[in-house]
Amino acid sequence: MSSVFKKPNYHLVKDKVEEVIKDNFIANPPIDIRNLVQNYGLQITFALFNNHDISGFLDISGKSIWVNANDAPTRQNFTIAHEFGHWLLHKEEIEADPKSYKVLFRQPLGVNTDYREKEANAFAANLLVPAKMLKICRIAKFNSMQMSVLFDVSEDVINYRLLQEGLND
Repeated sequence: MSSVFKKPNYHLVKDKVEEVIKDNFIANPPIDIRNLVQNYGLQITFALFNNHDISGFLDISGKSIWVNANDAPTRQNFTIAHEFGHWLLHKEEIEADPKSYKVLFRQPLGVNTDYREKEANAFAANLLVPAKMLKICRIAKFNSMQMSVLFDVSEDVINYRLLQEGLND
């Protein structure tokens, strides 16, 4: 089955996020994604890409995540978390068929049709803005701008997470 048409397994994604949070004793925002991925043996390399529509990519054989140095720090955090999601969720599949993994141009959350991209986006959003922490912020009446600063992500990511959790009133 083509990876474009396979359905994303969001249950697996949420379970993996919970495992990472638990295993790394993460209790408060912001999630230090740069340090976290290094705990898993991955190196982060910032580079200038010829194509500005590339946010980053995962180099499995080099155990590294490449990130667009020109992107805003909040975008870089999401890119790192996204590629980390590929590492944890899709590493074996990509190793088995390297041609199936391609560097893709950036797209808004929810637009991509490849199940691995959807899973990696969901992983990044759920890891950087965990549901329990988001709910506490909502109860405390934080607005999306305050939450974006607290979680060190863009307001788009906060609004996406609020929508996912049914907290966007």
